[in-house]
Amino acid sequence: MPRLDWYPVQVMSGQERKMVKLITAACAEAGELPGKTGESGVGEHNGAGEAGGAFDKAAESSDIIRDNGLRDTCESDGDGEPDDPSEPLKLDECFAPRYRTQKKMRGEWRNVERPLMPGYLIAVVNDPSQLARVLRYVNGFCRVVKVGQTYVPLSDYEREWLEASTSRGNRVVPMSFGHKVGGVLEVTQGPLKGYEGRIVGVKRADSLAMLEFHVGNMRIKTTVGLGILPE
Repeated sequence: MPRLDWYPVQVMSGQERKMVKLITAACAEAGELPGKTGESGVGEHNGAGEAGGAFDKAAESSDIIRDNGLRDTCESDGDGEPDDPSEPLKLDECFAPRYRTQKKMRGEWRNVERPLMPGYLIAVVNDPSQLARVLRYVNGFCRVVKVGQTYVPLSDYEREWLEASTSRGNRVVPMSFGHKVGGVLEVTQGPLKGYEGRIVGVKRADSLAMLEFHVGNMRIKTTVGLGILPE
């Protein structure tokens, strides 16, 4: 069976958490249909964009799946070729990554969380083609990101960084801190430490660092919390 990998799924910006639930429920239903022997594999966590899986009550809503089309797409890929029953779709995790930063409100610095990749989710699956077929029948815009005609996962570098910076069930990147020495940024604390080469810009007033995640030759712009301390 192909290895599980992290595939970006494009959704409407601001709908990330809602679509995590709908996609998770759709994949769980696909795994439970006759002829599907695999489990959906979704975690049962509920933290910060993490899917509650098939156990979420949203799965019971008839509004999640369009009519009975999901059953059809699980039996065929739409091109007349049946799915291989020995390799069912496995959704191990679906989440909307977020980051933590600080914002000044009424003269006080407060911790806030924001989407790390606005308009995108991460689906950890064994087969992006099967996932794409299931997503056709989810109410709401969602599609697995393609580069040309190929579904491409998040690069190993960014995936490993996200795995190290967050945890399953709590995919929130903590804030980093650093300072400038002779005009050169040095991150001294947090997940951006040692990652300075990937920072493409800094908004000091907003406590933000700008990054780019690589998906094949495609780049997804992101921001992460970064506080620049006085020299």
